[in-house]
Amino acid sequence: MPSRASLPLLLSASMLLSGYAQAGVEAFIETRQYFVPERGPRIEVNLAFMGASLSHPANTHGFLQAHVGVLVTLEQDSAIVVFAKSDVHGPERLDSTYMDFLHQEYLQVGPGSYDLTIELRDLSLPDQPPTVYRSPLVVRAPEAGVHFSDILL
Repeated sequence: MPSRASLPLLLSASMLLSGYAQAGVEAFIETRQYFVPERGPRIEVNLAFMGASLSHPANTHGFLQAHVGVLVTLEQDSAIVVFAKSDVHGPERLDSTYMDFLHQEYLQVGPGSYDLTIELRDLSLPDQPPTVYRSPLVVRAPEAGVHFSDILL
């Protein structure tokens, strides 16, 4: 039984942890541009999910596994030009350690200015609001001659 002096500390810690668990999907997001001959510019959206920000219920095989819904849209003049929607499963685990994991989406678009929106949803927590990332995106026209694409570091 905790002492009276430690109760406020325990209560604060439990509120902090419950707030962290409901903070939403956390991910590092990065875009890169590549030129595909005879097709034009290709946008690569790289997502690195933080495993500790997701729930990991048991799947049908008995392994603990995160499940994330990803919706990527590119808009131009308030109209959706291209989108990609994916269900992403994290690595299967038998223990309670949370592993980070990666996902990539590829979008083929023409040169121009776009609004990029990425919506991430923990599909194991349907009542949790999605994490939404918005950013402008300028797609360059290919250069004449040799073309150097972005490098993922």
